Amino acid sequence: MPHRARAGVLAAMLAVLVGACSPQPDTAETAGPSVSPTTRTAAQGPRPPGPLFSYLQQVGADGEADRVEREKRVEELVAACMADEGFEYWPRGPAPEWDEWEQFTLEYAQQYGYGSTTTVPPPDTTEPADPNEEYLESLSSSARTAYDQAMWDFSDPENPGGCAGDAQTTVYQDGRWEEDPAFAELHAQYETWLFAMLEDPRMTEAATEWSACMADAGYDVATPSDAQESLSGGSSGVIITPEVQKREIDTAVADLTCQIETDYQTSMLAAQHVMEQEFVDAHREELEALVEAYALDAG
Repeated sequence: MPHRARAGVLAAMLAVLVGACSPQPDTAETAGPSVSPTTRTAAQGPRPPGPLFSYLQQVGADGEADRVEREKRVEELVAACMADEGFEYWPRGPAPEWDEWEQFTLEYAQQYGYGSTTTVPPPDTTEPADPNEEYLESLSSSARTAYDQAMWDFSDPENPGGCAGDAQTTVYQDGRWEEDPAFAELHAQYETWLFAMLEDPRMTEAATEWSACMADAGYDVATPSDAQESLSGGSSGVIITPEVQKREIDTAVADLTCQIETDYQTSMLAAQHVMEQEFVDAHREELEALVEAYALDAG
């Protein structure tokens, strides 16, 4: 597997294990669900990072701040490039981030489960007016053609250029520390650490109380990820029926109830942070050099 894809898989595994299923205590006293999609809000943002991810967030390896900063840089580069081509372009703001897991309360689970086989209404978001649309409508047909060519140059389909393509390449490829030979060994060690951490007995031990709580509720699972995976029955596709949806909802409610009762997230994050500190202690000089070379606010 290519290094970039492998790192993405590893990061996703880490998020699922210790960050994705983060129950928010339900303060409602009523037994029945009353979730309204119009009252849900956007994600509140990530939890404070541990010792290792405090370094990696600074170089865009993790976090919402990285996404916002990179999108801002892309838009600024596009605007400057289009100005050089003789066109106006107003940088767009970052797309709103909707993190469904941040809304994962007991009330939510009672109505939607995990949101896998149930239908979850999309968040109610209102996009601000885009001055670029009005500008495009003001252009003549020939000017619009020239604008599109400047923005999206597809003369080489395998390497699209133009202002938008060049900006994307500059921000998302040329500036990636994972591709820098100077940090190849650190990146390899980071990947190895992620795999080892996910399999470390300390992570399993942290989930012991949660697993026992789930056993009392009738579920033989070791982690919240196992609880979700058990719904697929080991197959890639599931025929959605009312019975399947009820099973998902029942499992999600039991999962969140046990997470809250056993303070699962606190235990998991504590174990993770101990292992992060071990990695930092072993690679502090390399991590500090990485931040010096690739910190987002360093340009």
